[in-house]
Amino acid sequence: MTNPILIPFRAEHLLWLEDRDGLKRSSWEMAVNREKNGIAFTALVDDKIIACAGVVFPWPEMGSAWVTFQELALKHKIWVTRIIKRILEDTIRARNLNRVEAVVLADNIVNQEWIKVLGFTQENGRARKYSPDGRDVIRYEYIKE
Repeated sequence: MTNPILIPFRAEHLLWLEDRDGLKRSSWEMAVNREKNGIAFTALVDDKIIACAGVVFPWPEMGSAWVTFQELALKHKIWVTRIIKRILEDTIRARNLNRVEAVVLADNIVNQEWIKVLGFTQENGRARKYSPDGRDVIRYEYIKE
């Protein structure tokens, strides 16, 4: 199996990625916003998209992190974790971000543990009916010290 590579994210990459969490595909408007108003990358293995991730910037010094994985990404979980952590740290430094937010599906314990590895801490409570398909999420924050 070939090692993963990174390319710049483009909105149409989400059309080729089947989300392993079972969420409906992101709306085209959301995908374009991620491409135009943030920093994002796509990971490929043998010309197959395994993950897309990035940070959008709602206002100065604040970011909103997102990631979408395909099942194949699990075969490269150490590489994916390291590269996303590095991109997150570089983005925080380059954009002088004081805060980055992220959400994880409330029923996905594995991703809740994984996001902590990236340096996020859980905020209080649960955001009910938050996801595009009405599922609950747990909110996380990464605060620059």
